This record gives sequence, C-alpha cells and structure tokens, in this order.
Amino acid sequence: MAFVEAKRRAEVKERQAEDTFNTRLTVDSIPAMIDTMTATGETEFFNSRITDFFGKTNEEMKDWSPLLHPNDKERVVQAWMHSVKTGKPIDVEHRALHRNGSYR
Repeated sequence: MAFVEAKRRAEVKERQAEDTFNTRLTVDSIPAMIDTMTATGETEFFNSRITDFFGKTNEEMKDWSPLLHPNDKERVVQAWMHSVKTGKPIDVEHRALHRNGSYR
C-alpha cells in the first residue's frame, strides 16, 4: 500500500512540474514583460523580456521594489499591495531601473 501511495504522490508531483514548465514556456513566448505571482503576491516567474531588461535572474527579481524609480516606488507598491489584498488587477505606469543604470 505504501508503494502505491508513493507512486501516486510522485505522479502528482510530476504533473505539477509539467504544468509549471508549460506555463513558463507560454509566458516566456509572449512578446511583452510578463510575470506570474501567487495569490499572496509572491513572485513565481519572470519571462526573459523582464530578466533581459533588468539583467537579473528570476531569483534576483524576487524583491523587485528596489528597481522602481524612487519617485514611483510608494505609489506602485501601494497599488500592488491593494491588488493582492482585493484580487483586483492593476495597471500602473512607472519607471524602472534598466540593466545599464538608466531609468526607463
């Protein structure tokens, strides 16, 4: 019985890994800066357009707020926190620190 349960858990884990991989492939193929986050607002994945723009890895992008322009940071973070709390989408323009050191 333990073998059957272990096999079932391994199959579920494999399906979840495949779903994550497929999601990343889809998101990475979109010609725009796209990221995915959990319902609690934790970052999961940034597509290559974002990582190329910032010159950072997905892991380095986990804390993205330092990359916001200082004059935009509070407004953007507040809008993002409200979105996480309410589940409502946001559309916020802001400047971000490009990998070359300029804000765009």
